[in-house]
Amino acid sequence: MRKLPPFIAALSKIFLIHLLLFFIIRIAFVLSAIVFIQGNEFPKGLILQAFLMGFRFDVTVLCYVFMLPFLLLFIKELFQITFLEKISTLYLQLILPVALFISCADIPYYIQFQKHINREAFAWLNQGTLSIKLVLSDFSYWGYLFLFLPIVYASIKSINGSLKNRTPYSEKKYTITFFMIGALFLFVGARGRIAGKTPIHNGLAYISDNTLVNQTGLNANFTFMTSVLNEDESQKLFLTENNLQTINQAKKYLKFTDTSNVDLFVRHIQQSNNLKKLNVVVVLMEGMCASKMGGYNQKSLTPNLIEFSKQGLYFSDFYSAGIHTYNGIFSTVTGFPALLHQHSLEKYVDKKFNCLPSTLKKEGYQTMFFTTHDEQFDNIAGFLKYNDVTEIFSEKDFPSNQSISTLGVPDHIMFDFAIEKLNKQQPFFALMLTSSDHGPWEIPTNIPFKPNGIDEKERASQYADWSINHFIENAKKQKWFDNTLFVFLGDHGVSLGHTYQMPLSFHHVPCIFYCPKYITPQINNLLGGQIDVFPTIMGLLGYEYDNDSFGIDLLKEKRPCIYFSADNKIGCIGPTYYYFYLLDAKQEFLYKYENLSDKNELKEKKLTADSLKNYAFTMLQTAHYLITKKKY
Repeated sequence: MRKLPPFIAALSKIFLIHLLLFFIIRIAFVLSAIVFIQGNEFPKGLILQAFLMGFRFDVTVLCYVFMLPFLLLFIKELFQITFLEKISTLYLQLILPVALFISCADIPYYIQFQKHINREAFAWLNQGTLSIKLVLSDFSYWGYLFLFLPIVYASIKSINGSLKNRTPYSEKKYTITFFMIGALFLFVGARGRIAGKTPIHNGLAYISDNTLVNQTGLNANFTFMTSVLNEDESQKLFLTENNLQTINQAKKYLKFTDTSNVDLFVRHIQQSNNLKKLNVVVVLMEGMCASKMGGYNQKSLTPNLIEFSKQGLYFSDFYSAGIHTYNGIFSTVTGFPALLHQHSLEKYVDKKFNCLPSTLKKEGYQTMFFTTHDEQFDNIAGFLKYNDVTEIFSEKDFPSNQSISTLGVPDHIMFDFAIEKLNKQQPFFALMLTSSDHGPWEIPTNIPFKPNGIDEKERASQYADWSINHFIENAKKQKWFDNTLFVFLGDHGVSLGHTYQMPLSFHHVPCIFYCPKYITPQINNLLGGQIDVFPTIMGLLGYEYDNDSFGIDLLKEKRPCIYFSADNKIGCIGPTYYYFYLLDAKQEFLYKYENLSDKNELKEKKLTADSLKNYAFTMLQTAHYLITKKKY
């Protein structure tokens, strides 16, 4: 039997070794996800299917990688152009370790965000040294280097060992024949399937209702590259044949009285209650979600926050606009939703919104922002300054010895500092962003509070809760306390990895309006979201203002549903059902969410699904049009 041409034999060996390396990483992915994501199970009957699907995606990725060296080495064999072998070797030494690194880095990324790595990772790169410090200070990130290093060593060793000292192969006729066979294999492998209509795509990995099963079948390099190459894919959802019709539908949903002018998206709000020139403090609590208050059958970590929810106005069915801090800041301040795949604070830094700080500034308020760390992270300072936040306080304003981690000073230090500044200015609007409830989960030891959580994450949540109480107790001693409205809400939740491929726990956050002098304790069980914070605050203050946001006053209006996004996912919740759409997979689901039912009722409740879908898509399409086409 005639031997393979040496270059094909060498590439085949490297190819097979890297299939094995991808398989090892996939095993590490499943083990890590099961350990770190609560409530997720891997059905034994689907293990083989998921790994076979993963094998197909691995083959596809490697076929794309090997096309260039396969061609170059074929030309080298025919014409003895020796430098082409060096180019091929260098190419493989660069590309394959990068592909393996992406697959290893994907494991902690998935654990954090419940999705495979995609172009949103570039947002971390834009943050420079702070992102690097966050990664290096958290074992859950850099610990995967222990997986990557031996794997990349095996990769480079296989490349060097296979492509060096090859014996010549002089039979050009058979070289061409084997090249054609190999080229056919690479072509079919890159397509991932024989079916003529469409090549392999993310949706093929969705073989069950189990999130982990579906995600196991994907290759992180494939999800990353498709998200980069199909950057405009999400924008297709925002392109409609009749923008006027879509915007008018949005106006009807928001009960506009005038729908005649497409460019006039504003409601002039005339208040009927007495004017209260209250100070306003909005505290966006990092990673604070309903589950930390005992929701979703989880352990309660926030006794103080629970007590404040009983003393104030507590919105129990409240949802974040997205899954990133920049989503929370943008939507809370402006009343606009988080759009797919868009870093709002960076992309819209040149847009001036009729937002909460600008509206209150017109009424004579001093506007301030406080954070524990770098004010430029996520371009927060740039966006807020352009939108009428006049004073920014951050890590640079604290003594350097008070910073205990890459996220700067502990929460309670920021709160103490903020009280000093608030004492000098009235009336004031202050936006505060906490960070202690976020990795690397460093908390101070020199405080009169000892958390008893079972791990560093629980203890960080307990400390963050204690800090809120510490802040309020100190605020009570100030002259302005009785005349101040405090709003506490999560910037986003955390994924518990349960049931749904768009986890509700990632969006379900607490929202508490606290002002003992003016607010009677009550629980509001109606649907609400971060986009409603701006108009609800204005309603309590009693000012006339122009509301051109997508939010409503939750104390005077009722939402039919609330919608949100998670980069490549759109969700919408009604009184009973939860609808969500997966952009990459082009799949949609409908669940009765009260008891986290796992039955997809999309077909049985098609009208309900269409109603929720139309509401969410209409609002997102309109928001996208207004932001990108209209000059703020």
